[in-house]
Amino acid sequence: MHDFRFTLPIKKAFKAQRKQLTQAETNLMKQILDRAEREESLTVGDFENDRVEASSGWWDWRLRAS
Repeated sequence: MHDFRFTLPIKKAFKAQRKQLTQAETNLMKQILDRAEREESLTVGDFENDRVEASSGWWDWRLRAS
């Protein structure tokens, strides 16, 4: 926590450049938060994957069905 203050300028810069969420993104976020509140302990694998194309990003760690 001592060094947290050094991250604040970077956080402020990201916030200034952030785009507004679309209505679809806002609705999805509410659905996820509602489910997390009801079911508590969830992982990304607990959610359906309706993506048509695979992500090329490193953040797509979803478990694949064998």
